[in-house]
Amino acid sequence: MKATVPDALGQLVAAVHELFQIEYLARTSPGEPHVVSELHILMRPRFTRHTVSNEYDRREQEIKRLGTSRIIPDIIVHVPESPDENLLVVEVKLAGNYNYKSDVRKLSGMTEQKGQYAYATGAHLVLNVPKLRVDRGHVYIDGALHPDLTAWFQGQFA
Repeated sequence: MKATVPDALGQLVAAVHELFQIEYLARTSPGEPHVVSELHILMRPRFTRHTVSNEYDRREQEIKRLGTSRIIPDIIVHVPESPDENLLVVEVKLAGNYNYKSDVRKLSGMTEQKGQYAYATGAHLVLNVPKLRVDRGHVYIDGALHPDLTAWFQGQFA
């Protein structure tokens, strides 16, 4: 059975809640690479039919690009070498880093269904690790912010 967008987002929500159960995170407030790595580890067992990769910069032998710019998504859920199984792309920022332009561009480009990657959905998370909360959670479908799914997604962290 093929995974659906709501299933994928639900698994991401569960992984974020589990991430915030890691006690030392709030005390030490590590940087974005470590937080993304921990989230990646927590997502892996939740997607048994897919590969969960972080900092994955390839599509087969080619470097991932949008236009002429190289892109390195924080986390992707996919079946390598099977583009019709590109399920979820996740971009993470830590609270206080308000430079979202690159993340939004990646999520828009990678979820565009007529584009070269055609991920079913994209999620943008802004994590406030010291307070163990999600400050922002946006969902992208077919290259654009999806208001209804974004409202649902953000509501999962209220």
